[in-house]
Amino acid sequence: MNKKDLKIMEDGYIVVPKFILKKINKLNISIEELIFILYIDNSNRKTLLNVEDFSNVLSYDKYKILELIDDLSNKHLIKIEVDKETKNEYILTNLFYDKLIDIMYNDKENNELSNNVFEIIEKEFGRTLSPMEYEIIKAWIDDGTEIEIIEEALKEAVFSGVNNLKYIDRIIYDWKKKNILTKEDVIKYKKQREDKNKKEDISKEINDDIADWNWFDED
Repeated sequence: MNKKDLKIMEDGYIVVPKFILKKINKLNISIEELIFILYIDNSNRKTLLNVEDFSNVLSYDKYKILELIDDLSNKHLIKIEVDKETKNEYILTNLFYDKLIDIMYNDKENNELSNNVFEIIEKEFGRTLSPMEYEIIKAWIDDGTEIEIIEEALKEAVFSGVNNLKYIDRIIYDWKKKNILTKEDVIKYKKQREDKNKKEDISKEINDDIADWNWFDED
């Protein structure tokens, strides 16, 4: 090992867990912001705010460093704390790890809900889903469709007497076009549809009465 290799080894490493890389989109941060957080982090989740030091190590100018700190603060992933005695500023990364924990919990919860929706559809269809049907449902979930929307679309299909995923897929597609994305949106949409149907029925009854009226027998 030559001196150059030894110097690289002495500088240490930044280890990035694969989980963080997989969830970077959910964290809503850039690669630069992630590298910055991982660099400033330590076992105490507290690092002295030293712009010059950060700039020298990461090869960013000080304005870029300040921009990263500002962006991460606005995203509530880091917090700046001032020591009352020394007046030194510290960066705390607890919020970043709290966010990771939330993502892990939500992923677990979503997986449980996903498994549940497969079971619900199989129960309504009265049979086991085919591999193709499983992939269709999984595609809905991967596309960001809420589980409750899938369940509401299933109810619509069952109410119409159609046990067919293509029919459910069409309902979900139409709802998305109408920006119906939550269970509350579905309830509101159904209420509006019912009110419209009632008005149309009343209008039809009035028109039928007028058409059937014997105007010549009127006193």
